[in-house]
Amino acid sequence: MKRVLTIIAAMGIATMLNAQEALHIRSYWSSYDVLLEDVDSITMGTPSHSDKLPALMASDPDISLFYEALLLTGMADSLNVCYDYSYTGPTDEEFRYVIDYPGRNGERAAALNHSPLRFTAFVEPNSVYARYGIYTINDLKAYAAKVYDEVYPEDASITDPADRRNSLNRFVSYHLLDRYCDTQSLVAATMREGLENCLMIGSHDAYDCYETMMPHSLMKISYGRRTQNVHHINRKYGIFNGGDMYAITGAPLITDNCDNLATNGVYHCIDDIICYDAQTQYEVLNGRLTFDIATMLPEISNTPIRHMKGDVATLLPSRTLKNISYDGIGRLFYYPGQIGFWCYQADELYYFPNGNNSVSIKLPPMPAGTYQLCLGVVPMPQRGVLQLYIDDEPCGDPVDLRKSPVEGWFGDSGLTEDEIIAKENEFREMGWMKGLRDYSCSASGTSIMRQLAETIRRIVGYYHTDGKTDHYLRIQSVDDDININIKEIMLDYIQLTPKGVCEKELTYPYE
Repeated sequence: MKRVLTIIAAMGIATMLNAQEALHIRSYWSSYDVLLEDVDSITMGTPSHSDKLPALMASDPDISLFYEALLLTGMADSLNVCYDYSYTGPTDEEFRYVIDYPGRNGERAAALNHSPLRFTAFVEPNSVYARYGIYTINDLKAYAAKVYDEVYPEDASITDPADRRNSLNRFVSYHLLDRYCDTQSLVAATMREGLENCLMIGSHDAYDCYETMMPHSLMKISYGRRTQNVHHINRKYGIFNGGDMYAITGAPLITDNCDNLATNGVYHCIDDIICYDAQTQYEVLNGRLTFDIATMLPEISNTPIRHMKGDVATLLPSRTLKNISYDGIGRLFYYPGQIGFWCYQADELYYFPNGNNSVSIKLPPMPAGTYQLCLGVVPMPQRGVLQLYIDDEPCGDPVDLRKSPVEGWFGDSGLTEDEIIAKENEFREMGWMKGLRDYSCSASGTSIMRQLAETIRRIVGYYHTDGKTDHYLRIQSVDDDININIKEIMLDYIQLTPKGVCEKELTYPYE
């Protein structure tokens, strides 16, 4: 019997005619062949948006004002997709490489063979807007203009809500992430059983920072002891000798038991208004911020690979990634890790350069200013010798990560605070810092990175941004003895710190 094939964008597409005269149908869920002789006709169906995130939000009367703004700005259209159809999957050569994967610890390898698109929205209910005298869309426009025309005065005359520079468009898009984050994964350190305690050394919160769908903007989400185990957006504590200098409370999630789940994302209701205003940019984000590189990749958040056990490494083809690119001859793997791993948030990426090739990371968008860039490293013989660049400008001499540069440097016993400060500043002048003060590699809290000679930070250098331009860290292998089976570039985390904060740290030794 002849078949009529209806190709629906959300379900599958015919991609090629093979030698056996069959159509190869590839979809998000599966791929299969249909003999051409069995096909009567092919028609294009219309995808349904009834199960997507905007439709789910439309059904909630408590958030009707935000949804009206979502429609008016056209951002709802950006949320009505669920699959990147331009993605073609790993090549045959890449699949062969997965088969021959040079695992270090006996782990197996897989490949990211599809690229789903998923989203997260943080939404103020109408009752929150009412606290600020916002009852209509015109009220919300006026509120957005008051905030964003101050921060971006050059765009104050743009009245088209669909223009990405418009104040209402900025307001709405700042509430959106291009990745899936339920309450279990808003802060990645809490997504694995036992790992949730690793970040919470003393009185510190776990947090993650995300690039939002508002161009060149950043959001900080905190969770932990100081937030009473409630997620807060753009919350900041100033800590000095264990005491609070000041606090910005941020916007808490109204509930962590969110059922607002669509096929391509989720929305969370929040109990205050969030904006990328001057306070967020220059107070909340005015500190040493740590970015897990895996968290910077929406492709990882939108697939199950971050939740996999530590014995499976996943090949990430370069052309699929939003914030990382690399020379095609090399190979990039994501390793989910495990508790006790010498990595921030227990996972890492590593790049096999296959020669003197390089990998580039798009740095998170920061407010206008000058920033210090640090790279978290664990020196090992297989790590090799690396040249670091910011925006293709070399940063000092090559760094030899085949052995630790801190032998004999650790240990503060018997030293005064002034002596500790002098010792650490001497090390900073050499381009190094101890590891993170607020992260433990064990659930018991006994393996704090700052106390381990194996987990340290390389000071890459400083760069300036106008807050509207992309900047990049490039890491190139320059080892004379490259062997793809043993040499690798470790990608764990980066830190970005305003220059003024770094200068203050020179008189305070614990950052």
